[in-house]
Amino acid sequence: MKDNKQTNLQYLIIMGFCVFPYNRQTKDSQTRLLLLKQSVKSSRTSSRCIVEKTPTSQGFVESLNIPPAVIQKFSESEDVIGEGRYGTCTKVLIHGIVACAKSLKVSSRSSMSAIAHEATILSRVRHPHICFLIGIQVTKEPFQLITSLYSIEGVSITVYDTFSMNTVGVKKHVIKSLHPSLTLQVWLFLMKNLAEALQFIHSKGIVDRDLKSDNVVLTKLGDSTRGILVDFGKSNYVDKVSRYKLSEKEKQQYRQDHKHIAPDLVDGVSDITTACDMYSYGHLFKSIIQYFPLAIESIEISLQKDIKKCLKYDCMQRPSAKQMVELLNSTLDS
Repeated sequence: MKDNKQTNLQYLIIMGFCVFPYNRQTKDSQTRLLLLKQSVKSSRTSSRCIVEKTPTSQGFVESLNIPPAVIQKFSESEDVIGEGRYGTCTKVLIHGIVACAKSLKVSSRSSMSAIAHEATILSRVRHPHICFLIGIQVTKEPFQLITSLYSIEGVSITVYDTFSMNTVGVKKHVIKSLHPSLTLQVWLFLMKNLAEALQFIHSKGIVDRDLKSDNVVLTKLGDSTRGILVDFGKSNYVDKVSRYKLSEKEKQQYRQDHKHIAPDLVDGVSDITTACDMYSYGHLFKSIIQYFPLAIESIEISLQKDIKKCLKYDCMQRPSAKQMVELLNSTLDS
């Protein structure tokens, strides 16, 4: 039954529908799923969203807060999905539904602020190819950002994982069985998913700022493989981000550690705009072509040119997300 609940929830989330505010009285997972389905119906005909408060208000944070007692471990041993320099993602259960809990390795005050910020961004960018915000837990440490869990055969797999030779155990087995299905057509469709997500984000005046292979998770909707953007910790509104100011030594290190970041940003010659995400998008596209036996000659010349344009040093020469969506639609239809 648990698998059915997870599948139903994931299907509704992938389709981009909204979730009602957390209700302390809703303890039965079957009832929760019923209410979720009801909220889907109402979201089609109204502007109802996750919360009805201003995302910058204290009321917004409180309305998303899930009591710690509701969030349970997925298993006796902590089930880590992924761990990075700044945080850890683990599987958790909320009323029997599997979700992803992100906690940060920073001070409590900084952690609460960062989680509230990411929740604010995610509340503004509800989209089928962007991770779905369920709520936050800021009652006790470690504070957590709770989103839907995207997986294949119960395993969380990023685009980076499909490149990596270091995966082990069940994940390695799932990736091995997945590889034959990752055809050129599938990757083009997945990159169209991401371009659509970027187009939507950019229409809200928001920049992702950290699009890379380990921030794109794969999932299945029927027989189709989809790409989901995750980790919006560095995202912000375009008018709230400042130009980079790095020393020459810092620039050198930054170029080495963050190859997906546009070089004109690192050099401090350009402001942070939507064009910086398009450089990262081009870098991801190029990485996929390099790591998989995709016949580059089978990709239309116009698409090849635009992938290269994404990687131009001059940000003004990069195509927009909308242009990439249109080009990929044309390529996939031909």
